[in-house]
Amino acid sequence: MKKIIFVDGFYSFGMGSYLFLKVLLKSNFQMIPFKYDYRGYEKIEDTAKKLNNFINNLGLKKKEKVSIIAFSMGGLISTYYIKFLDSKKVNKLVSIFSPFHGTFWANIFFKNRPAVKEMRPNSKFLTKLNKKDLKRSIKHLNIYSPEDFVVPGNSGKYLKSDSVRVFFFMHPFAVFWPKLVYNVRNFLEGKPYKYF
Repeated sequence: MKKIIFVDGFYSFGMGSYLFLKVLLKSNFQMIPFKYDYRGYEKIEDTAKKLNNFINNLGLKKKEKVSIIAFSMGGLISTYYIKFLDSKKVNKLVSIFSPFHGTFWANIFFKNRPAVKEMRPNSKFLTKLNKKDLKRSIKHLNIYSPEDFVVPGNSGKYLKSDSVRVFFFMHPFAVFWPKLVYNVRNFLEGKPYKYF
């Protein structure tokens, strides 16, 4: 059974998001939550290193690969992990409403926390992250919404992937949107998914 790692976002619903996704994805996959301090007290790179250790300790078979579903800040953690730490253990990445080009909220709330500073538009971290490409062997579905009130405009659009624009403005509830999860499941199964 294909292993799916779920990396949640900053102050997200945690296990609630994971359980909802698990139900909607049905039993086609083995969903595994990556738990970390989602409050932003450590740098995203440091959390990515923990994700690296977490995946290394899964006991994967020699050529076995995982897929990652990542929400919001989880997309930055996962992308950093794949680009700078280990790209050999992942074959598919789904990033949902991830602030690849920052979020203005990072200049207002929790602004002294390391991970939040890294999510500011034009931060050194985001510049470094966006400069390097994902390997072509990794399929990346990027879902973003210009109407999202947390990651608005094209801030959530990853320019070098298969990006799907959706109309949805309630950022914290994106992973609870059945239509979105249905299309994520199709992507993971290699079926058509661009009909949001």
